[in-house]
Amino acid sequence: MANKRFININKRGFTLIEVLFSLSICLLIILNALPIIKTIAYKDKISTNSSNYAIGAKQLAKILYTSKNIVVSNVLSFKDEKEQLYTISLHNNRVVKEPGFDIIIRDVKSLDFYLDNKKIYMQLNNGKKDFYYLIATNYEKIYENDEQIQ
Repeated sequence: MANKRFININKRGFTLIEVLFSLSICLLIILNALPIIKTIAYKDKISTNSSNYAIGAKQLAKILYTSKNIVVSNVLSFKDEKEQLYTISLHNNRVVKEPGFDIIIRDVKSLDFYLDNKKIYMQLNNGKKDFYYLIATNYEKIYENDEQIQ
């Protein structure tokens, strides 16, 4: 009879090995979850405005890739393959392509274009930070304020 009592007592609990095994599984889950939580928290801190500006600059670079007769001044004007004249300028805090008023970039406080060694750069300011983008190279003659620049 005494042996039956000990047999029933041994079947009621967990062994030390089972407890350590379950704790090690929980520890592995927690340690693998921490990098995921840090990644999510870091992505929340990234500003989406800068990526939107980069996407707009890339779109503008694609537009200017096939253009000709690019004129760099306070606005950027160019002709396409069909010799139609377009301008890129700032209207109501948006960078737009006219005619047609295609919005390329939003939330821009100031916009400047400048030429340096046959490369055309765009400078954007959102009120807090300046962003600079190389948008095109110009190997043709450029006219600025009715003066020819080689």
